[in-house]
Amino acid sequence: MPNCIVAKISPGRARHILNSPPGLLKKKKNIEKIEMFYLPSYIVDVQVRTKKVVRIQSLCIDAVLGSFAFFQLSESVPSPPPKFATCPFVLSETDIHSKAIDEYRRHLLHIGLKMRYQFQIEKIVSCHPIYYPFWIGYFHRKGSIDFDVIDAVGGEHQGAAMRPVFMQALLHEQHRAGKNGPA
Repeated sequence: MPNCIVAKISPGRARHILNSPPGLLKKKKNIEKIEMFYLPSYIVDVQVRTKKVVRIQSLCIDAVLGSFAFFQLSESVPSPPPKFATCPFVLSETDIHSKAIDEYRRHLLHIGLKMRYQFQIEKIVSCHPIYYPFWIGYFHRKGSIDFDVIDAVGGEHQGAAMRPVFMQALLHEQHRAGKNGPA
C-alpha cells in the first residue's frame, strides 16, 4: 500500500476555507458536507540541467488523469487512515513517466521563453506512488449539488484544471463503493 501524506488542515479550518472561495467577486458558499479524499498520485523526481546547474525537481502527477503540480514533500505515514475515501490508481507508472516528462517539458518551455533560460530534462530519478489528501466540500448551486476542493496540506483551492480529475476520481470511488456495497 502506498504511503499517505498527512493532512494538516483540520475539518473546521477546511470548512471555513471552502465557505470563502478565492477572488473578489466570488460568492460565499454554504458548504453542507465535507469529506477527506485521498487522491492517488505519484511523486516524480526529475533531473534537469541548465547551462550552469543540475538539479532535481519534485513533481506530483495524479494517477487518475495525469495532471501535473509542483510538490514539496510533507510528512507521510505508511498506512492510510481507516475507511478512507479514494479511487484506484488508473494510470500506470509508465504512463506517469511520459506524462511527467511531457507536462514538465511544456512548463519549462513556457518558463524558458519568458526568462530566456534553456532547460534540458535529463532523466526521471524516481517515481513513488502516494495518496495525497484533499478536502471536498459539497454545496447546492442552481438546484443541483456541486463541489469545491482544497489541498488538505496547504489549504489552497484547487482550480479549474483539477476539477475533471476530481470528477473522474469521485466517479471511480462511487463505482467501487457500489461494487463493495450491499447487494
